[in-house]
Amino acid sequence: MPTLHSLAEFLLMYFLLAIPALIYAVVKLWEARKDRGKYLRCAHCGHAGKMYTVLKKKDFSTAAWFLLLLGILPGVIFISWGSRRYPCRRCGTVSSHLSSSETLANYR
Repeated sequence: MPTLHSLAEFLLMYFLLAIPALIYAVVKLWEARKDRGKYLRCAHCGHAGKMYTVLKKKDFSTAAWFLLLLGILPGVIFISWGSRRYPCRRCGTVSSHLSSSETLANYR
């Protein structure tokens, strides 16, 4: 049977390891708030233009904060996923975008 002492050690280690993850998550959310978008081209529909991360949308950023409050690990996983995803503004496809250098090469 776990003792109160081992539970306290577990919680202490969890929070000590969670502090860097929490700092990472807050920095990513702050960057998403200031996101100016990337010039990308969607491989699905061909739309080219500025695309913003998933975290730029208000409902996703609210979900990220909720997951951080619920537990640090689920929030950090969601934020690391959302900070690299750029949904297309026309068709909504999330994962099949070309990089900006490939996009510029196709227009020359």
